Amino acid sequence: MPAKTSRATVERLNAELGAVLGAAEVRSWLREQGLDPLADKPDQARQRLGEDIDRWQRIVKAVGIKPE
Repeated sequence: MPAKTSRATVERLNAELGAVLGAAEVRSWLREQGLDPLADKPDQARQRLGEDIDRWQRIVKAVGIKPE
């Protein structure tokens, strides 16, 4: 979502997404696609995303990947 999305909207969307991901049929289908469904709270998701970005930046730098 855009950075300036209201906290109430973020919380509502998170709750709705959590409900969908809680359905056994949805979780099963996602796993069949090779995905591991997570229903983190917004702050947890933000932290996880930041950690992923940091990790991949280090990897890209370490192996010398350059954009074309």
